[in-house]
Amino acid sequence: MHTAHRCRAFWIKIPGYEQQATCPMCGCDESMEHIITECHASGQSIIWGLVHELLTKKGIPQHGVPTFGQVLRCGLTDFRDASCKKQVGCNRLYTIAVSESTYLIWRIRCEWRIEREENQEKLHTKDEIVGRWLAMINMRLKLDCLMTDKRHYDHKAIDPKLVQRTWDGVLHDEQGLPDNWVAESGVLVATRAEHPPGHN
Repeated sequence: MHTAHRCRAFWIKIPGYEQQATCPMCGCDESMEHIITECHASGQSIIWGLVHELLTKKGIPQHGVPTFGQVLRCGLTDFRDASCKKQVGCNRLYTIAVSESTYLIWRIRCEWRIEREENQEKLHTKDEIVGRWLAMINMRLKLDCLMTDKRHYDHKAIDPKLVQRTWDGVLHDEQGLPDNWVAESGVLVATRAEHPPGHN
């Protein structure tokens, strides 16, 4: 939001690094908007597809890939039901899914440009991206559950009911989970995407 990321304008100002301002995959100016919503090298289309599936399970309305403006204001969502009552769980899940996915897209882009030296034969595969997204969103779910522990976090602990409202409707084998699943280990988010071979 404050142009702190190292892309486009950042590199143009540094002599000898001007070429870093251009996306090597698409040949256009590499802005944050391009990386997050347009570029094929960042895995964004696959990740936004996973986000769409997750939010659809929750009943959250969407219209394709979020715009860059929607990404920036994801913490200000205000979904309400038919009686205009705020849907706290939906708002919170939307913020988590969009913000965490945006960060993963940025990381994948940086890995490809820096660690993989912009080699188009070393683009992240679909299985790799899906596996990392599933690991990321499940880690976020686990963190939510752990942060309900009042013995460790006292007044800073998250209300278990808030965690339930956030994740209800998107969990794997939800009908078979106990009512107090927040205190259980091994709870996972459910998607149609399968874990890539060799991952568990």
